[in-house]
Amino acid sequence: MICLNSKGLPLLEELKNLRAVTMEDIRKEELLNNCIDNQKVFDENGKFIPYSTIVNTIEEHKILCEHYSDRQIKKEGNSKGSSDIIQELSGGRTNRLAELKETIGEHNPKALFADGHDDAIMGYSSDGRVIYSVDKIVGTLVERDGMTPDESIEYFNFNIECAYLGEYTPIYVYEE
Repeated sequence: MICLNSKGLPLLEELKNLRAVTMEDIRKEELLNNCIDNQKVFDENGKFIPYSTIVNTIEEHKILCEHYSDRQIKKEGNSKGSSDIIQELSGGRTNRLAELKETIGEHNPKALFADGHDDAIMGYSSDGRVIYSVDKIVGTLVERDGMTPDESIEYFNFNIECAYLGEYTPIYVYEE
């Protein structure tokens, strides 16, 4: 079976002429247009004003703008992407949490931790009890365990918050 477009041509032929447009292409076009349309190189009548010994014509200006936009895209491509930054930040948070757990353990070797909720640790009290964020625990139950918000609150209330494990039972803080 061959699919035809509205002109009766095989759809495959039409697809061959398409080119994927990337975010980089869009950014380059934006940079290029901003450079070419720079109002500083045109007088009030829209006539091009030569602005250096190298750039005397509008064509030379366009070439310079293409070069500028290519260089800028390469620069932007060498910078960290948002996923790299997020990964770096989460790695830093993981390290800080590990250090915090170690500090709590040194301060109070009998401190009790809520299994699976290290990301919700806020700190520790003067008597060495671990302090957790209720909001983060509930969020973890929703995201990681697939509970609804109501189910996660109920689970937290009956299975985590109400579990008294002795003198060093964790403290759970509600944030506003």
